[in-house]
Amino acid sequence: MSVFDNRGAGVIHVEKSADSVVDGVFTVSKQERSHSKNPEWLPSWDPKQKYSKLLPFKHVDRGLFGDVESPTIQFG
Repeated sequence: MSVFDNRGAGVIHVEKSADSVVDGVFTVSKQERSHSKNPEWLPSWDPKQKYSKLLPFKHVDRGLFGDVESPTIQFG
């Protein structure tokens, strides 16, 4: 797994063998974290944390209700 650093100049590599583990939560290693401009925004993940499946829902795109003849709508 790779994460672009905040400078856009490089990539921070996340490797299982090089990750830091605190209380079972994986974070980017201290060495890789030192290269980041904003280390608080780097990913962390808890392998025990699981999410339930999303339930289907009906989506209504309100943009389709607009009046295309309105002079305030700009296309393009």
